[in-house]
Amino acid sequence: AQFGTVITVSASFEDSRGFAESVTSTGTQVVARTNSEGQVTISGTPTVGNTLTAEIADTDGATGDITYQWLADAQEIVGETESTFTVDASLLGQKISVQVAYTDDNGFIEDNTSEETIAVSAVAVDEAGSVAIIGVAPYLTSGELTAEITDNNGVEEANVTYTWSADGVEVADSNSKTFTPAAYAGSIMSVKATYTDNDGFASEVTNSLDTLVYTQLVSNPEALLGALSGGLADGDFIGLNTGVYADMDAILLTSAVTLRAVEGQTPVLSGEVCVHVAAGVDGAGLTGLTFKNIDTKAGAFCEAEEDAVIYSEGDNFTFSQNTIDGDEATLNNSTYHWLMLKGKGALIERNTFSNRNFAENGSVIKMASASSDHVIEYNLFSGTSSNPNFDNSSLHLINVGSTTGSDAAENTNFTIQYNRVENFVTGRRLMRVQTSGATIKGNTIVNPNGGISLEDGGFNSVTDNVIIRTTDIASSDDRPAGILITPLGHTVSNNYIAGIRSGNKEAGGIVFTANPFSQADGGVPNSGNQAVLDSAGDFTLNVTNNTVLNSQQPIVFSTEIGSRAPVSDCDDLTAADTPVLYGLTKNAFKITFNGNLIANGLGDQTDEGTINSSATTQGLFYPNTLESDHAFEYD
Repeated sequence: AQFGTVITVSASFEDSRGFAESVTSTGTQVVARTNSEGQVTISGTPTVGNTLTAEIADTDGATGDITYQWLADAQEIVGETESTFTVDASLLGQKISVQVAYTDDNGFIEDNTSEETIAVSAVAVDEAGSVAIIGVAPYLTSGELTAEITDNNGVEEANVTYTWSADGVEVADSNSKTFTPAAYAGSIMSVKATYTDNDGFASEVTNSLDTLVYTQLVSNPEALLGALSGGLADGDFIGLNTGVYADMDAILLTSAVTLRAVEGQTPVLSGEVCVHVAAGVDGAGLTGLTFKNIDTKAGAFCEAEEDAVIYSEGDNFTFSQNTIDGDEATLNNSTYHWLMLKGKGALIERNTFSNRNFAENGSVIKMASASSDHVIEYNLFSGTSSNPNFDNSSLHLINVGSTTGSDAAENTNFTIQYNRVENFVTGRRLMRVQTSGATIKGNTIVNPNGGISLEDGGFNSVTDNVIIRTTDIASSDDRPAGILITPLGHTVSNNYIAGIRSGNKEAGGIVFTANPFSQADGGVPNSGNQAVLDSAGDFTLNVTNNTVLNSQQPIVFSTEIGSRAPVSDCDDLTAADTPVLYGLTKNAFKITFNGNLIANGLGDQTDEGTINSSATTQGLFYPNTLESDHAFEYD
């Protein structure tokens, strides 16, 4: 539309001294056209006696004079210079093509040659047909889709049966060339065409769209909020185009709506954000979005209720293929969470979480102890090495359950699996587990500042994880650990732990601790752990087939207890003064400890360079600084 014009831009603003300004740029060069190259195809089958037709497609237009030259095995066929060509017997076994030359409607010279046909035959040969779905992308539930068949044997529409499908499931009564996917938001549409072609060959061809169907498309905050307030229904998909959605009003999802980045687009939500999935909603989702330099939205429901950015109270919430990159330098609260999950059945998968550089407390993901069946898998947590708050014990990666109360005894069936955590700064609890029946397996954790801490609740499973510290500790407050275990029936098996260098009482490769039994007033268990104890199950710890390498304290039996107890060390407990805690610390630890490998000094230790090179697989190990008062300690 701007062909032949000169482009300028004007800007009006108030400068830093309060003066009104209005300026216009210099002009560009005259806008020129660019060529959209045309193409030519042949319709018809190369059978003796059949007529072939050259068909030109050129978005620039081709309404002028066109020169045709038909070819057999790339050689000119004398005298055949029309748009059609009738195949004769002299060409048996040869392949036909056509060359066209013309000046398109925008003045560009075109000289194009088609692909060759199959070899000329005396009788009809079945050429494979195809079907294309024609529509306007991104596809909308209100947009019509049309099936277009291409078959060089020819086909009559009256002989075609169409069947449309959504995500591979056939749509009933969809035997039409056209289809409007009004009820199929979020689906990938496909079509099957069954027919007998004009040469008598039976054919069945299929095709599908390469992107899904949206209910609405939006490109700015106002349009997004307008769509959300416009009466959306369960199953609707809102497609977000590229744009900056900064400091928006709170987003409230009261139905099972999915907000999704349109394919090839990069919508960015930044600043203060609140996305709230209301209780009772089943199946809402966020997919493909980018959250950049975020914080809780002051005064919004997410902040008031849970200090969260994204707060789901619904069931079967999906958070997939998103990026959360960074928080604001000045945060509204010292404690805040990127995701807070209630309800049941949330799926948090294939996301990237990075650069949580300013958070003092809170979690990337927090799960309520009263919720259940959440799965966190295949996520990348990375790039927060500049956060100085590793000495804060309440700065977590994941809070698996979130209470010391009786809900911690409930079997939640949480699963945290196959995630990668690398250089992500947390406090001494990388994962704080406050629930029962959770599974933490197959995760790779590089350079942790804390450990997987089984504190409240029982019968959790931590298996097949790799935990490696490849760098030295920053200070005594930097407390990397493998797994901390309270004696409540947990299973810790097949983990690979290396390079854990902290000398703290509650830091080591595998740490057995009764500290969580001393956290209520008077130094007794909180109601969650007490509820587990009251269940009278088998509380034997199964610690088997683990490997702990190059660690300052491979195995620790910690004597540390909480400040609410009358003393700070198990050694000082007496049956007379603290009968409950005394009994638990002396009698609760029943451990099946089999098949574990513990070794130090592995790798080439000849100089600092080789020590560092082996650290990525066997953990950092400096033999001349290895010292601890707590390794293998039991009192």
